[in-house]
Amino acid sequence: EKGRKQVKKLIKSIPESEFEEVSEIWHSSLVRSIQTAEVLKTGYTVFRDVELHEVDELDPESDVVEMGKLLADCEGDVVLCGHNPFLAELVTALCAGEPGVGLVELKKGSMICLEREMDANEFLQMGLWTIQRFVTPRIL
Repeated sequence: EKGRKQVKKLIKSIPESEFEEVSEIWHSSLVRSIQTAEVLKTGYTVFRDVELHEVDELDPESDVVEMGKLLADCEGDVVLCGHNPFLAELVTALCAGEPGVGLVELKKGSMICLEREMDANEFLQMGLWTIQRFVTPRIL
């Protein structure tokens, strides 16, 4: 219940216009990830026609690089609902070019928005991304 309240508070703090280009919401196979995706979908009218997709590469034991490659191949904007430390490692991999921890600390109920600055190539398998927005429960 605490997690749902955090997500709903997050929804109230970020205008729908920030998500107009989102075409899909991806989540892992774990219950809390699915619940978060569902709360997001019902929390914004702009998500009414957006599909929810279970993505195996978002499961906590998955390979961060494989998830990064999947995102690099993605054409539209996507919302990811997942778990730590996997998501923090993914953000580091996308922004620094290789997996690791330490770039960001994602608390439960956080949202981070990334933008692809460079497409994937032979040197950067996942492309290169920058952080555009980072909201934590403490800020709210």
